[in-house]
Amino acid sequence: MQRRASNSGVVVVVGQNVALGRVHADKTVTIHITDTELAIACDDGTRIVRGNTDPRVRKLEASRPRSRPDVAAMMEALPGPVVGVRVG
Repeated sequence: MQRRASNSGVVVVVGQNVALGRVHADKTVTIHITDTELAIACDDGTRIVRGNTDPRVRKLEASRPRSRPDVAAMMEALPGPVVGVRVG
């Protein structure tokens, strides 16, 4: 497969960011994928990168717990009466 490197020289292959360097910015590279490795053919030769086989790493930010602030506590902290807002 072929991918075009970003303006900072990064390509995304099977959900994994691979930094090639700014020298390869905006260039097209050829990538050969095996079960455990990515072989990336650049202008300066072929680079072998170990593939990410653990899908949990890609889900790290997506699984971060989100907390919602307590709306009732925020309304009580306001200095004056709030019109048109129901609490509870």
